[in-house]
Amino acid sequence: MEDIKLKGVGVITLRNYVRESFPKQYEDWLRKLSPESQEIYSNKLSARKWYSVKYGIIEPMKITAELFHNNDCKAVGLKSGAFSANYTLKGVYKAFLLITTPNALMSASQRIISRFYTNARVEIDEKEKQSLVFSATKIDTSNKLVDYKMIGWGVKALELIKCKNIKFEELEDRYEGMFTVRYSWE
Repeated sequence: MEDIKLKGVGVITLRNYVRESFPKQYEDWLRKLSPESQEIYSNKLSARKWYSVKYGIIEPMKITAELFHNNDCKAVGLKSGAFSANYTLKGVYKAFLLITTPNALMSASQRIISRFYTNARVEIDEKEKQSLVFSATKIDTSNKLVDYKMIGWGVKALELIKCKNIKFEELEDRYEGMFTVRYSWE
């Protein structure tokens, strides 16, 4: 895995997702983390600090899938991604919700994702009135957890600007080292 770092807001949103969704099991979740991840999650988190992707979200998301989602990486990715979009787009980046079109919002997501991850790239292709193709850097090549987190973020972002019947379809990868998905909506 390339040396990619995650901005603290991504770690904060995952912590808050687990804490709010599974409050009675939060301490169990913390105990299941490796010492490296526990070090991150047991200390005060800074939205501006950069954290290890491996110990900041990949490992904690795997534990989240194991404990709360029957090892379903897709479910934990989509749900935590939606939680992250809700958190960031109604908070830090609420100005993006003022953008009136889904295509403009998804284009703005290029800037947001590049602020969340070092060395991450996003491409938006085939912009149509009610669909587009989104490709992003595969943060973890061993599984699709983070891919699904980004996909879930996009679905929730579109929902927040009142798109209806949002769907995504995984496509054959278009760019080396990137995953590709088509979003469509009404």
